[in-house]
Amino acid sequence: MGIETIIAKIKKDADEDVLCIITEAKGEGRRILADADMAADEEFKKIIAEGELEIKANTAGILSQARMDSQQVIREEKERGISICFAEVEKNLSYIKQSPEYKTILKNLVMEGINELGTDEITIISLDNDREAICNLIPELCEKGKIITAGHECAVTIGGVILKSKSGHVTLDNTFEARLKRQKNTLMFDASKILYGGV
Repeated sequence: MGIETIIAKIKKDADEDVLCIITEAKGEGRRILADADMAADEEFKKIIAEGELEIKANTAGILSQARMDSQQVIREEKERGISICFAEVEKNLSYIKQSPEYKTILKNLVMEGINELGTDEITIISLDNDREAICNLIPELCEKGKIITAGHECAVTIGGVILKSKSGHVTLDNTFEARLKRQKNTLMFDASKILYGGV
């Protein structure tokens, strides 16, 4: 075999090897591109899914905050409505003094206070204008074995009485304002039921 034949054969073998390498490289390149496309597609889907989750979480957070804010506004408005009712009640309590029933109410407040204090010697403190009515009650109340006196102090109130034991250690505030304050939680619940259906 001559040199030219050997060179031609080497060239032919080399060309075949090159062609084979190129074919394999193209195949490998296509596989790498396909893998890269698949990986990119997976990464894209992952990013989209994470983005959707973040959007859902943010939306849920925004909606939750909006619900809490709206509930707060509703609660504040309801409380304001009830406060207006209580302000009106306090205003109307001052008119009770001018009613014909006030002396009976005053007597009931005194008798209730005497029973609650549970002591035999009591001083009744009232408004100056009510002192005469209190003094008129004392003989009837003293018949029950109690020692009751009208105090010289003047109660700061729109109506009602304050009762004190002889020692002054036990006091029962039976003024309109104090009774309203003691019953405020119950009254607020009742007012809420009436105004807002108990919500």
